[in-house]
Amino acid sequence: DFHSHGHSVTRCLCRFSTGSTTLTENVHTINTTKVASRIVVELGAVFLIIFSFIGKVGALLASIPQALAAAVLCFMWA
Repeated sequence: DFHSHGHSVTRCLCRFSTGSTTLTENVHTINTTKVASRIVVELGAVFLIIFSFIGKVGALLASIPQALAAAVLCFMWA
């Protein structure tokens, strides 16, 4: 939309180096969980990487029906 493009051009011309883009999913996740700490996200990523090497955890995640996973995502990000 025009407003976001104009805002980006203004930031570029004024030499601001920080981005002004956010993902709606991230905003909704923070709003739902009330957790906005990068450290928590990094720790979660480390746990997911570690658990990916454990076959039983992968089998548990693979056993979740896609309809249930989609419903959870719709609930969190709708």
